[in-house]
Amino acid sequence: MLKESDAALSELTAMLASGDAENQERVAIDDLRRRYPGIENAEIANYLMTAYCPLVGRLSGLSDAEKQARIDTFMSRSQQMIRAGK
Repeated sequence: MLKESDAALSELTAMLASGDAENQERVAIDDLRRRYPGIENAEIANYLMTAYCPLVGRLSGLSDAEKQARIDTFMSRSQQMIRAGK
């Protein structure tokens, strides 16, 4: 089971908000794999989603459909990175 602090989750959220989310996703995935050998891909995906959703929720001027599209794009990219790193 992945056990990260609220502070670590907030740090990842800030990293993803930096404007270089794709690179930060890779960094986070590599870091989680290093610190949690044998971590399941689903745990990594859930953790990334937990960090990313608040960012999208705070975006103004987007419809719910546009916010969902951003989340879908993020998760698709994340899952590809996670599978590639296995």
